[in-house]
Amino acid sequence: MGLELNRWLRYTRARVRAALDAGNDRLDELEAQREAERAERPWLSSDGEDLSFDQVKARIEWEERAAARGTAADRPTGTGTGTGDGPASGDAAAGAGARDGAGAGGGEATAEELTPAVDDLRAREAASKARLEAIRRELGVDPGGPGAAEPPVPDGSG
Repeated sequence: MGLELNRWLRYTRARVRAALDAGNDRLDELEAQREAERAERPWLSSDGEDLSFDQVKARIEWEERAAARGTAADRPTGTGTGTGDGPASGDAAAGAGARDGAGAGGGEATAEELTPAVDDLRAREAASKARLEAIRRELGVDPGGPGAAEPPVPDGSG
C-alpha cells in the first residue's frame, strides 16, 4: 500500500510541475508580447496622470499609420495610463485629457476624427517653435539654431 501511495505522489508531483511549467511558459510569452507592444507604443508605459507632448504625438502618428493600413485590430485598447482598463477614445488621442473615456463615446476614433487633432497638434508645434525662436532672439541665445550665422559678439561696453 505504501508503495502505491509513493507512486501516486510522484505522479501528482510530476503533473503539478508540468502544469506550473506550462503556465510559466505562457506567462513568459505574454510578457514578451507586452514588452514588444510597449516598445512600439511608448504611451502605454506612461505611469503619470497625463501623457507628455511626445507621447501624444507618437500615439497620434501611430494611429494615423494604423488607419492608413486599415487595420482596426492594431488599434490601442488601453487608455494611455498603462493599465489597459478601458477602450481608447478619439478625445483621449486628441486632447490627452480624458484618461478613462468618461467624456467620450467610448468608440474607436476614425481617421476623419483624428485629422483635426493632428492638424491642431501640428499648428501648436509650429507656434511653439515660433515662440521658442522669439525667446532665443530676445535672450541672444543661439538665435537661428544649428547652421545659423555667428551670434553677435558683445562689445564690452555693458
